[in-house]
Amino acid sequence: MCLQGQLSFSGQLADLDAATGKKIKKAVEFYKQHQKLIQQGIREQLTPIAPITDRTGWSAFYIHSKDCSQGIFFAFRLDTTESRMRFRLPPGVAGGSCRLTDYDCGETINITEKDLYNDGIVLEIPEKNSGIILYLSRRA
Repeated sequence: MCLQGQLSFSGQLADLDAATGKKIKKAVEFYKQHQKLIQQGIREQLTPIAPITDRTGWSAFYIHSKDCSQGIFFAFRLDTTESRMRFRLPPGVAGGSCRLTDYDCGETINITEKDLYNDGIVLEIPEKNSGIILYLSRRA
């Protein structure tokens, strides 16, 4: 799932198989829950911006709320042999102690903002042209 701005679909949704329909439903629910953040959040580019025709390497960005209480981290492995990549968030965008939740599996990890910008987080995406979405929330 790649969400930047408005969520839309094309084609005949009624003709989709049940598994694909379930994925779309999940994407719609995620979008509804985080629509304001996705549309109005502050975007931090984590990889160099490349021409749209350049499908090599990795592409990653982080969208966070103005008060840094929540954010969504998007990373995409394009056509590269590197299946692992370290990403660091800029200082001041996460706010203290955080919880990262994986969109696909729901797995969570607790991490500090300091760790996110000092050490970063290493992501592994086994398949080319795939991505990962992590939701970050500030822990009390």
